[in-house]
Amino acid sequence: MDRNSESRFRCLKYWLEGGNKGKLEVFIDNLPGGPDNINLAPDGSFCIALLPIAPKGLELIHKWPILKYIAGQFPKLPDSLRDGKRSMVVNVAADGEKIIS
Repeated sequence: MDRNSESRFRCLKYWLEGGNKGKLEVFIDNLPGGPDNINLAPDGSFCIALLPIAPKGLELIHKWPILKYIAGQFPKLPDSLRDGKRSMVVNVAADGEKIIS
């Protein structure tokens, strides 16, 4: 089970059973946008819809997690920067490694 963490640009995994039952861990971090939805693909990987956080030309914010953190401290800032035209989907393997974006 994955849980979206839009303000930190990552997805978390919550273990429902097994030796890690009840533990929460980072599934994938430093995404190039805010996760909006997660779907299980037929091959067992995950498709994660991402909303853009920076207007065209300011994509460099994704290279430094501290800039993302600062932007996340102003809840209305990401909404004002989104242009709605550059949403994307990232395909992620079950182990959290990007397959394609």
